[in-house]
Amino acid sequence: MIQLVIIKFIDKEASRQKDDISDLLTILGKLFYISGFGFVIANIFQFLFSQINSRNSGMGSYSSLPSMNFRGEWDYLTFGIIIIFVGIAFKVGNRALRKTE
Repeated sequence: MIQLVIIKFIDKEASRQKDDISDLLTILGKLFYISGFGFVIANIFQFLFSQINSRNSGMGSYSSLPSMNFRGEWDYLTFGIIIIFVGIAFKVGNRALRKTE
């Protein structure tokens, strides 16, 4: 009887720990996924605003065609993509943890 009570107690602790880890992985996955898309969108807006700014600097000369300059700060874009993949990894880890239950 005592062994049965101890086994039930241990099993409840283990499942509760898995639930806590699963909740943590879910929260981190969503956080990284959303923030990654935030970095990507912010970099796109930064690029667009820098193009608007560079076009307005030469307002007097209309003879030159506007050219798109793709050289610039793409650090936020690469960081955002890396963060998105980390969020996907958390989601896959959470699925693997749920399969083992």
